[in-house]
Amino acid sequence: MSEIKVGDFLKDIKFPSQNIFSDIIASEKSRLNDSFKDINKNRELLAAKQQAKEQREIQLNQMIQQIVENTAYLPEMVGLVRKNNEVNEEMLALFQEMTEVMKAQTPEEAEGIIKNVVTKAMETNDALDAASGLMNYGKLLLKLMFPEG
Repeated sequence: MSEIKVGDFLKDIKFPSQNIFSDIIASEKSRLNDSFKDINKNRELLAAKQQAKEQREIQLNQMIQQIVENTAYLPEMVGLVRKNNEVNEEMLALFQEMTEVMKAQTPEEAEGIIKNVVTKAMETNDALDAASGLMNYGKLLLKLMFPEG
């Protein structure tokens, strides 16, 4: 049997050429560059999303501030509406009271009712307008009830 020498064994093994390693390294570099490009794109997308989110938050805060400013006068407005409703109710009550003129038996009694209602109107918040309006309404009712007087 012949002796096997290491050199004989190694001569049958084919080692890859230097070009194959260069190709593998170049391929891996290309893949790494592509990966870095993808990572950079993802970072840019995340930054853009974050910026958009911050912009939405700024806009939302501005809108909330505008709502606060626009609604700051609501309690005052509600108070004015209530006051107006009270005045309207007060005036309605006086106009209803003025209709008592139609129940009067004499012109003097009707004039007394008118004077009484006008006196009450002078105590209201809009005394001058209320008294004037009620006086005209009372005179109209008086003429309707007592046309000859």
